[in-house]
Amino acid sequence: MGVAEHLIMIAVIANYAPTAVSQQAKEPVATVFQRLQSSTDINEATEELLKRGRSDSEVREYIARHLPPMIEKGPAEKDHPGNWIELVRIAG
Repeated sequence: MGVAEHLIMIAVIANYAPTAVSQQAKEPVATVFQRLQSSTDINEATEELLKRGRSDSEVREYIARHLPPMIEKGPAEKDHPGNWIELVRIAG
């Protein structure tokens, strides 16, 4: 194998570095949505849904169907909206 072939192989390998984002993209949207219920995972789940929703119409449709009932419930504590604010943030 010549130098050119080695350089091409290195370039291909370098561009195919799996990342955490690509792993998360494989996680079903319903699973990510369930993470909104967790006080420890809500920020990560919010960011992932916002990111995936920008480019995936199925994610947007899922959010449109499932988010309104969660928002309508309102915050668990009226004086401290906590995680409820993240739900509103996803809604835009």
